[in-house]
Amino acid sequence: MTFHAVASLDQLDEHRPLRVQAGTEDIVLVRQGERVRAYQANCPHEGAPLEQGAVCGGLLICPWHKAAFAVDEGAVCEPPALAGLRRHAVQVRDGQVWGDEQALPEAKDHSLTVDAHL
Repeated sequence: MTFHAVASLDQLDEHRPLRVQAGTEDIVLVRQGERVRAYQANCPHEGAPLEQGAVCGGLLICPWHKAAFAVDEGAVCEPPALAGLRRHAVQVRDGQVWGDEQALPEAKDHSLTVDAHL
């Protein structure tokens, strides 16, 4: 894992994803309560920029076709045929958010998922 400083914690709004660059990879950061999550920056359906979407009721909503992804794990909730989001590891250190440019391997169980607790 190669982590890059990508944002300060105070830049994160619980209702809007924030697009950042971790090395060569664009990712979106999502703050949900005491957690920060990082996902691929574009919707897997048509490539919509997810930072233009919204976070509501624990879902990240795509701005173009309203696909909904669970913020806690990136799983697709609507429409059912769409793939989920690739997750990226994220850490918070002294108010600075660090994101990994490499996506986490897909896990059948969630033991490989990495979250940052504030």
